[in-house]
Amino acid sequence: MGRIQLFEFFDLTWVPGVLRQCGVEYLAFIEGTAKGPVSTLAEPISRALEMVPADGDGRKRVVDLCSGAAGPWPVLLESLPDVSVTCTDLHPNLAALERAADRSDRLKFERASVNALEVPNELVGARTIINGFHHFPPAMAAGILQSAVDARAPIAVLEMTSRSALHVLTSPFIFLACLLVTPFVKPFRLSRLLFTYLIPLLPWMIWWDGLVSGLRVYSEGELKELVSGLNLPGDYTFEVGSLKAGPLRVPYLVGKPSASLA
Repeated sequence: MGRIQLFEFFDLTWVPGVLRQCGVEYLAFIEGTAKGPVSTLAEPISRALEMVPADGDGRKRVVDLCSGAAGPWPVLLESLPDVSVTCTDLHPNLAALERAADRSDRLKFERASVNALEVPNELVGARTIINGFHHFPPAMAAGILQSAVDARAPIAVLEMTSRSALHVLTSPFIFLACLLVTPFVKPFRLSRLLFTYLIPLLPWMIWWDGLVSGLRVYSEGELKELVSGLNLPGDYTFEVGSLKAGPLRVPYLVGKPSASLA
């Protein structure tokens, strides 16, 4: 099954803000409750951090790109006790990021827009993209990797879904899950109930975006192809593999220089 670069509703600027807000909050809720699959992401992130020195408080710094509403980080930090993360996004969801920061003193966020292809020099640390790399077409995806290489910053690219027949076959459960868990998503919004049960736009949009996300995920072979086209110095290497996340095997990529960043 080849990679398909279809649209996702919550990427579209003309989608009303109330729907995009509800969609981002729903995704953050799902990622925050999937503790088993989320915890598996800690291992490749730890490998990306091997050459990152600890700062004055003994923590290694991560700069998360395309963070949305902070994604799985409030849960993921439980498996990374010596890590602090700064969440960034091109269009930061400040209200959601503030709620995530309230849950952990090791989670901070940038209020200003941060382009994943042009990360500011002052944001130092290992870079991560969780559930966001598939949004980028190949040229931009390669640009994100090259930017990390040029800055000599480690990078970990992680997904929580995969491009597989199993993903497609189980995608109807995304719609059903939206109907079942919406009352538990925080913060409470009447608009969320309205557009889930009375005018059911959200279940259809969340199902479509969930299905398409899997179809857009880069396979291990495609990640290796992206790496092969980069301008790499001799001391910067990439590792591509897969992790078991629930019933799926999901791809990951880790790149890092061989020498410490200190």
